[in-house]
Amino acid sequence: MESKVSQNADISIQDMIQKLRKDYQEEISVAEENRQQLQQMGERLARASHEGKAADIAYKLTKVNERWQHLLDLIGAR
Repeated sequence: MESKVSQNADISIQDMIQKLRKDYQEEISVAEENRQQLQQMGERLARASHEGKAADIAYKLTKVNERWQHLLDLIGAR
């Protein structure tokens, strides 16, 4: 009886882990789409801006991409 209860608890824990994994992957997917849109808009804005402002925009886009890559690296390490 005790092992049956333990097996049921393990199954529901595994189900919860799978659900959490699926949920965070969906969130990452949405965030990736948003990041890509931001990248495209930033590039267009940089092309339409004067040189000093364009450099600032490019720097900020680089920082966003570095942070995004860091997040993906952390996820990969799990």
